[in-house]
Amino acid sequence: MKKLAQQSQLSSMTKTLRSFDVFDTLVTRSVGSPHGLFLLLSIRLYRSRKTNLPPEVFARQRHHAEQRAFANRGGLDSDVGVYEIYRELAHAFRLDMESVHPWLAEELALERELIREVEKGKQLLKTARENYSKIAFLSDMYLSRQQLEYIMGPIVPWQQGELVLISSECSKSKVSGGLFKLLMKEASVGPEKITHCGNHFWSDVHSPKSMGLRTDPMLDANLNIYEQIFDNAMWESHGVGTLVAGASRLARLRIEARNQSERSLRDITASVVAPQLVDFVNWTLSEAIRRGLKRIYYLSRDGQVLKLLAEKIKSARGLDIDLRYLYTGRQAWVLPSLTEITYRTIEAFLPSRFDVEKLSIRMVCSRLELSPGDIAKELDSVGFTESSWDRSLDEAEKARLRTLIVESGSIREKFLASAARAREILVQYLDQEGLMEGEYAIVDNGTGATLHNALSAVLVSIGRPPPVSLYHGRRSGVVDIGHGLPDVYLNNSESRTGYFNLPGLNTLMEIVCIADHGTVIGYRKCPGGKISPLLARYDSSRAENWGHDVVRRTLLAYVDVMQWSWYESAPALGTAFEQVQNLFWRNPNPIDARIWGSFPFEDGWGNETFSVVLARPYRLRDLLRPLKNGMVHDNRHWWHDGAFSQSSKPIRGMYTIMLRIGRKLRRLLGAQP
Repeated sequence: MKKLAQQSQLSSMTKTLRSFDVFDTLVTRSVGSPHGLFLLLSIRLYRSRKTNLPPEVFARQRHHAEQRAFANRGGLDSDVGVYEIYRELAHAFRLDMESVHPWLAEELALERELIREVEKGKQLLKTARENYSKIAFLSDMYLSRQQLEYIMGPIVPWQQGELVLISSECSKSKVSGGLFKLLMKEASVGPEKITHCGNHFWSDVHSPKSMGLRTDPMLDANLNIYEQIFDNAMWESHGVGTLVAGASRLARLRIEARNQSERSLRDITASVVAPQLVDFVNWTLSEAIRRGLKRIYYLSRDGQVLKLLAEKIKSARGLDIDLRYLYTGRQAWVLPSLTEITYRTIEAFLPSRFDVEKLSIRMVCSRLELSPGDIAKELDSVGFTESSWDRSLDEAEKARLRTLIVESGSIREKFLASAARAREILVQYLDQEGLMEGEYAIVDNGTGATLHNALSAVLVSIGRPPPVSLYHGRRSGVVDIGHGLPDVYLNNSESRTGYFNLPGLNTLMEIVCIADHGTVIGYRKCPGGKISPLLARYDSSRAENWGHDVVRRTLLAYVDVMQWSWYESAPALGTAFEQVQNLFWRNPNPIDARIWGSFPFEDGWGNETFSVVLARPYRLRDLLRPLKNGMVHDNRHWWHDGAFSQSSKPIRGMYTIMLRIGRKLRRLLGAQP
């Protein structure tokens, strides 16, 4: 008991005062950096005609005025306040102070509008008030205490007896140590009894540590490397870049991560995936409204997440548009779209490019709602015996199968009969869901136009026009088969326009947009006449165990915290999207590579699906493969950089050596006659 009493006494002696930084510790902004605040301020002043200066000019001059104010008055340890900064701004524009007062008032109002609570900082402050006898707040800020109280409102109310020390009022800064010396004097405590919490390495960690204070860094609200890229893109995106950076940070701060895995899922979703995916969804809404459409169908299964995001954006923007979810899939729509069997039409279910990793005769027949036994005689005539029905076909065998299907009259007859049956019930489903009336758009997160072409063919066959289709992008090889092509958001291979340097983007989007149900393999008529989708078997627990709930909650949080009154769909952010995607996909850290690479990625059609691993550490037995083909590919979705990042240092070194040897050998062999 005596020992416990001594420990308690020692603890109370060393836990006297807890001090807190304010900005990016207890509160943060909805924009990325202070420069973002200045740019939004200048946009607001320009729109309200309080200045005729181009926004970028005003924003940069506001920043320079702050720098000059400190330089002219002795540096950070001076009495520079926001009024002194605006005196410099007035001087730069050859104006009097009365003319710039409306600008200053607008800046303070915008600060108040954009300020947000940092939940972790709030909890740290609550705990400190319960366990420390003294609390202090320190800020290297040009605002006064009164102005800070106005901006923060009820978010961080000071309590009676708590110290508030601000550089602009004390003429001292944290970074120089002057504000900490003043804190010790005002609180009458030594440095060993003070624990300071803040986010800045020099001001909140290095400076107080050098003076003997304890530190408890709180770095969560600092912009991460991806958010910095978006924030830097504010100038070419009319401020959208800094809004994206701010929303990413706030989404991270809002979602609690219980472990390393959840932290990676949350942070990469907020900073890499959400900015691009949410902008795509926002574009679909804006594009539909621009066209005067009142209804959008988000196609399953990616559309489940897209529609959730769209509903939130619709509410935030106050839009009047009907959003629906349409059950569909290649298995359910490709077969009904076939009204003839030609080498062109069979590309939809037996493509020469961009198919699944493993394709067997049974899988091809399944896509046409037949079994190999239904055409066993024809298959046997070209060498496809029953023993070959379940193995993966090579390219030559696929070509032979295409020829058989097109040239065999009996196969064509069976396939077209199957297509007609499927088309009849699909038309009933489309009618039930409202696709036979009015104008609408369909949205697909893909790039191949497969569903657009299939739906168009079915609608045209019954006298309806093709739909307006909004796609994420358009990959190479997609051709117009007579129904037009989808409009695209990110890139268009046909015209070679847009942003293409986005490795792994399609894979990443499929991961985050996974639905809680299996793919649609067809439709059935239920009692009462309603048409319902037939869903392939699907074990959603695999994605949930991986942590997809964290991903989905983070995406929704991102939409919630975005400042939609300022936001516009900004194609100029495409360059930032490319930089961020390349940084994550090409240079992942081992933790992110392990967690995202372990996602149970689904490949295949309908019930003929299987899971593949995106990335795992390379092993010794993998090292011979670079000699043959230059890379190690477990499957077509293989994430090499994710696998490489996870691998041990010796394996990485050996892999690099084997890769170089393999390239030299292939060059030598290729040079021989």
